[in-house]
Amino acid sequence: MLGSAVSSLAVCEVNRQVAVGLEDGTLKVLNSCTGAILFEDSNAHMRSVAFSSSGQLLAAGTWNKSIKLWNTQTWTRSGELCEVHNSGVHSLAFSPDGHQIVSGSRDGSIVLWDVEAAEPVGVSPDLYSKVASVTFTPDGERIISGCLDGTLRIWDSQFDAKDVEQGHEQFFAEGAVAISPSGLRVASASLDGTVRLWDSDTGEQIGVLLTGLANCLSFSSDGRQIVSGSYDGTVTLWDTETYNQLGLPWKDIQPLLNPFASVLMAFELFPGPWTKLYGYGMPKQEHQ
Repeated sequence: MLGSAVSSLAVCEVNRQVAVGLEDGTLKVLNSCTGAILFEDSNAHMRSVAFSSSGQLLAAGTWNKSIKLWNTQTWTRSGELCEVHNSGVHSLAFSPDGHQIVSGSRDGSIVLWDVEAAEPVGVSPDLYSKVASVTFTPDGERIISGCLDGTLRIWDSQFDAKDVEQGHEQFFAEGAVAISPSGLRVASASLDGTVRLWDSDTGEQIGVLLTGLANCLSFSSDGRQIVSGSYDGTVTLWDTETYNQLGLPWKDIQPLLNPFASVLMAFELFPGPWTKLYGYGMPKQEHQ
């Protein structure tokens, strides 16, 4: 269906759209209900994707150091953010109000952008490690980053690092850091075999999930569950209070998971008889 392994994925609840980035650099946007292809760009050279909260913009971080923007109603290009990163943009996220984008690069830098002005408004100190994942807290006041060296940082808008935690041996992929809808918890996934939970205010570790080779994860919309994806093609659901596994893992999506894959709690966003992961349908499993 997609023609190449999935490297990144973003879901827009407003538009019922799924943006899929492929290993060959192609960007495809699908209708989340029908699977119909709404837009395709085989020359996107992209590594990461994100929708604005309004659903009006789609951003793609590229191998050629820039961020491309599209209007999701007309699928015309609406801008490009460039000339700051010195390597590919491996992770990015919109602020909750859609006015800013934060991007992380292989060059060890994090950049905060003004979307309307198409200009940088802040650049982190050199982190000396590839930035694997970046995201905003729900209030938009802080940025969470995870690097390949296993360091988790909590930044303010001036790029002062509030906390630095060395909880993992290494991060591995885009999507390796997620924050709960309440903003109180941060989850980080690693090839060290764990997903770790952190208090976003104190930076202290509060829980560990023994997931195996986890490389991507997402919170459910109510923050009570985490879904993790592993390099072996397994997707597992976890309880964030007890840290227990809920039900049996899914094992039917191995052709789609790869070392750079992202996984989303798409079945919460799009309820129905089918769970959608990476644009493919699987029978929904009941988790007690």
